[in-house]
Amino acid sequence: MEVRKVIFILITILISAGCDSQESFHYVKKGEGKPTVIFESGLGDNSNTWSLIQEIVSKTTTTISYDRLGLGFSSSTKNPRTIENLVLELNQFLTTNNIEEPYILVGHSIGGLIIRKYQHDYPEKIAGLILVDPTDEYFHERSYAIIGKQASDSIKDMLNYHYSGAPPSVQSEYTEVDNTCKKMQEIAPPTTLPVTFLVSYQPSDFLNEVNLKIRKELVVEWSVKASQTKVISTIKSGHYIHQNEPFLVIDAITDMIDDLKNSSSK
Repeated sequence: MEVRKVIFILITILISAGCDSQESFHYVKKGEGKPTVIFESGLGDNSNTWSLIQEIVSKTTTTISYDRLGLGFSSSTKNPRTIENLVLELNQFLTTNNIEEPYILVGHSIGGLIIRKYQHDYPEKIAGLILVDPTDEYFHERSYAIIGKQASDSIKDMLNYHYSGAPPSVQSEYTEVDNTCKKMQEIAPPTTLPVTFLVSYQPSDFLNEVNLKIRKELVVEWSVKASQTKVISTIKSGHYIHQNEPFLVIDAITDMIDDLKNSSSK
């Protein structure tokens, strides 16, 4: 009897240890219905950044916000934070948790690149994209070319210093940004998918006259390549449009849901 008890305890310990070593995602699921809205956060941010928007959109349809591995309450990971791994992990999370398709993907900042890569790799799963002041893969390249090497090196040094005190997972995401942008230059914007592009033109220390001009040029170029894109610009918000003007994002999501439902009923 005692032997059986010891064996049972050992098995329990082994199972528990196996579970702890597995990568697990923290996520919040609210609402019902299709399409499912998936929120993808910016560099170093967790799912809390979407809490207000998710609460309201969930009254219309199913919503999912989650923490990428290494962020928030999700488990840590030793996998490099390459765009390929981020997309594979997102798909793993959605598949493992039986999150129903189709998806409207909502991505802020570098999250915009992640959802674009996901749409490129899994186009059959996607109903639409909402890009919230997304990172543009050509922005830094053009900006540095104009301001020159000395100024661009100073900016890079400042950013490196800023992220040097960040948690390892955030540093890992940051160090991959340049590689991510180079890889995304090989992926064209979607041409047959509804896309809403929310962009801030509010001047700031970073978005100075030169960078603001570049930003506007890149949005125009995107619109030419992806003519079905709806562009919504604002000067009332900075980079965090979804927090400064949440209803711009909420309306963009609900409008896309309505358009998709109307087109499917015809």
